[in-house]
Amino acid sequence: MVAAVIIAVGVMLFAAGPISSFVNQHPTVKMLALAFLPMIGMTLILESMEVAIAMGFSVLVEVLNLRSSKKKARSHTVQIKHTQLALDQRRLAHVCNEL
Repeated sequence: MVAAVIIAVGVMLFAAGPISSFVNQHPTVKMLALAFLPMIGMTLILESMEVAIAMGFSVLVEVLNLRSSKKKARSHTVQIKHTQLALDQRRLAHVCNEL
């Protein structure tokens, strides 16, 4: 038993870095990981009261992911519009210089 715990701790220490970088690079995985922690606590509390929930968690995480992706889509749209405006201004200056 002690050997199993020592091996498990060693594996966790070895895998912590790569898992951390993967989670930081993928925002949906980060959202899922952060939502998983309170879900475990709620599940333990509700199961102690003999209440079973399963689908509520997946619906909540999907709603959070949709809201997050909508915010990102809006920020990319604004950035594209500013870039397009700068390109249009350069083209207009180039045309005016030719005249």
